[in-house]
Amino acid sequence: MSKSKLRQEYENVLGVVTGALKLYNAKNEAVYYESTNGWWARFQYDAEGTLVHQNTSEGYWASYEYDDDGQHIYYVDSDGVKIDNRPKQPKLWTDENGVQYKLIEVTS
Repeated sequence: MSKSKLRQEYENVLGVVTGALKLYNAKNEAVYYESTNGWWARFQYDAEGTLVHQNTSEGYWASYEYDDDGQHIYYVDSDGVKIDNRPKQPKLWTDENGVQYKLIEVTS
């Protein structure tokens, strides 16, 4: 792989980078990594600083969700892996008169 356009632009402004190129945001979170052979990865974070998305130059991507306590509750990636521990939402049912009901429990 050759250098990415981002690395070339960065080096044009600040000079040649030897080794890997690592970029951080103002919160000191890694937002970009590029190896010397041109492979790169980008990272996105939410307001609390937790990783919510990443993608790479090879087309891999992954997304993450967290609950209000910061616990990991959902994961999906481009390889088809999906882990869903989100709270299940109640099912809604609408009768013939348009009245909507929340299905909480079914008993026999």
